[in-house]
Amino acid sequence: MRTSNALRHLSLAIIVAPIILACNITSIHLPDGVKMGIEIADEVIHYTDIQVIGSISFKESNNLDPTTLTKNLSAKMSWGTDKSNLSHTVAVHFDKPSGSYSGLSIPFSFTMNGLEDGAIYYFSIIANYGDEPAIIEGPIETFTFSKSPVDLDLPSGNLWAASNVGAEYPSDSGGYYAWGEIETKYQYDWTSYKYCMGSQFTLTKYVPERHYGSDYGYQGFTDNLSKLESIDDAATVTLGSQWCTPTIDDWLELVRNCVWAQNSVVNGVRGVFVRSKSNQTDPKKMIFFPLAGWMSGLNYNQGGYYWASEMYPDSTPYLATDIDVQTREMEHSAWSDRYKGLSIRAVQHKKQ
Repeated sequence: MRTSNALRHLSLAIIVAPIILACNITSIHLPDGVKMGIEIADEVIHYTDIQVIGSISFKESNNLDPTTLTKNLSAKMSWGTDKSNLSHTVAVHFDKPSGSYSGLSIPFSFTMNGLEDGAIYYFSIIANYGDEPAIIEGPIETFTFSKSPVDLDLPSGNLWAASNVGAEYPSDSGGYYAWGEIETKYQYDWTSYKYCMGSQFTLTKYVPERHYGSDYGYQGFTDNLSKLESIDDAATVTLGSQWCTPTIDDWLELVRNCVWAQNSVVNGVRGVFVRSKSNQTDPKKMIFFPLAGWMSGLNYNQGGYYWASEMYPDSTPYLATDIDVQTREMEHSAWSDRYKGLSIRAVQHKKQ
């Protein structure tokens, strides 16, 4: 299970959304014809700060010594809430240069910290070789993840949890649960699965008759259950009666009515941001799904799979529905063996 312990002492979990860069890179010509520019490679999001990772490139610099370049190179980063007055400025730190015949690249990184909840920040990176600058700038938007339910302006009125079941912070993996089990465990296979007698052909609960259910029930057992009961729902048992594992329709509603941002990073953990489609700029209408991985046997596997509360429609009873948050695939091939350990993100259904 992957979790971050770097900021456990914080009483308020504040993170920042991915940087939206308006990249106006100004190339300059050094005396010997070398061209210089700045590129942003990545943004690593933390609860109260953001680390900007990038590089300063020198094109056609095969005749220049890297030591000479770094000796004459300087850069600073400024940021603040007033675009016309960036109140914080510090020097940028450079890493070891790398390059090829056609050019050199000097990596750098910088951390903006102490960001306030809900504020919009602007930043500017200025690199200088002698007196010639290259500039990149863009806005940063911050927001808060709380333990309160998140309203994403869905048609149903459903509210989603900010973190996975068993997680303290949004980037934490949380627990890995077999479908229909309410506790995590060491090994995930049919021999350890709660509702069978050792294989997928000896199921003891959730065995509807459809599609040869009696062939998979223990000694021909069937019960026509295809959706988790509350006593078998880890979200309900862990968080309370108002919470449950999302249904297939809940997931499809989230897919169809929100903006999904792939390849995001929170506290060093890759995942997916999901924003309200009707309030994309509202800092409190966003949730983060970490690519927490999944368990099979004793093995951890990479990915971002989350359970639904229902068995896979029109299929054999040892399969349950899941969603891959990276692809948002559900409707054609989204299922897993019930014994596997997947993440759960809880939902609150609007009271009728």
